[in-house]
Amino acid sequence: CAPAVVGLAADVPPPLPEQTGLAPAAAAPLEAGRARHDLPARAIKAVHEANIEALAELQAEDDDPNFLRDLRLARGWTLAHVAATTGNGAMLVPLAECGVDLKAATPLGDTVAHTAAYHGCIGALRVLKNRGIPINAENNRGERPVHKALLRRHEACVAWFKRRRCAIPVLPKAVDEDDGSGFLPRS
Repeated sequence: CAPAVVGLAADVPPPLPEQTGLAPAAAAPLEAGRARHDLPARAIKAVHEANIEALAELQAEDDDPNFLRDLRLARGWTLAHVAATTGNGAMLVPLAECGVDLKAATPLGDTVAHTAAYHGCIGALRVLKNRGIPINAENNRGERPVHKALLRRHEACVAWFKRRRCAIPVLPKAVDEDDGSGFLPRS
């Protein structure tokens, strides 16, 4: 049985204007601010669910016509980075039509292709390649997307890069591989 958490119940409604001590007219901006704060989470959810209609509603709700294009999330991700982690990458096309930059990189230089390769999402890599986006660019640490696929052992993704004649780096042996020395690796 999990301990009860006091004050964090999801089913507790927001306080009424009378409870906050604010006049009803003054409470309206609070609700608007709360709704504005909720938009990034709703945008992420729409991308994860491949819900194009929800993205269109969010774009219409916001006063800024470039809201989806300019949205930056944790670690500098855009909605395109989020789309590259899920499904077959089909959400990248509607996001590009909304103005989201598919060439965007994080402050560390990780592109949407780096994210797709890390998550083994070949569909997203196909979409990027078909739209003319570089799929083998280096980040600030000198890593290419194929490095990410190798490190995560996404064999199908690595094979996809090989078929496109991307240089496949030779990584040092993993700790758990037998090197022929007669010693078993530590576990």
